[in-house]
Amino acid sequence: VSDCPPVSAPGWRVVGRDRLADGRERVALAPQQSLDPMDVTLTVTAGLTLQMVLTTRNNDVRPRLLTQAFHSYLRVADVEQVAIDGLDGASYLDSLDNGRPDRQAGRLAPTACDRIYHGLADGTPVTVDDPVAGRRVTVTGQGSGSVVVWNPGPQLAARMADLPAPGEAELAMLEAVAAERRPNSRLACQLKASAAFGDHTGRAR
Repeated sequence: VSDCPPVSAPGWRVVGRDRLADGRERVALAPQQSLDPMDVTLTVTAGLTLQMVLTTRNNDVRPRLLTQAFHSYLRVADVEQVAIDGLDGASYLDSLDNGRPDRQAGRLAPTACDRIYHGLADGTPVTVDDPVAGRRVTVTGQGSGSVVVWNPGPQLAARMADLPAPGEAELAMLEAVAAERRPNSRLACQLKASAAFGDHTGRAR
């Protein structure tokens, strides 16, 4: 999105597709509707790892604020048992506490959570440890620098028509966010997601 007048882009169209030498499938998409003066492309590569690259170019001679994000809604077995690794020591703003700044200490329990972690180094892996499902999902962002961790909790979820109860107990969201404000600028945000499976002790199986 940008600070130019909002334009609705209800869908995407395939503009390219190929198979890579290692067997992965790659698909390039563009919005159905023009977002002039912005050029937007989304490239999705699927294999053992899912990789998505969202690229926006501002073709205007004027600076425009570009922000883009991947909303990665991850299904978990029981969010009460989930822990998120990779954010220890990171600064964040707590949106559930009027944007209060704080610093993460240790692992994060994402129940009823809405935090914006910023200043992360490119390629910082953030892992959702889901012991009930015996799965660890690692999300890595490039070109983002910020990560949003969100779970609505039972009170907010009860008011969400598109989240049937008890949907919040099976949901954890990691969102990679990027922003840019320059004329003739290009903003690329990349997200990679992979899963490792094991029992509740973390041993591979």
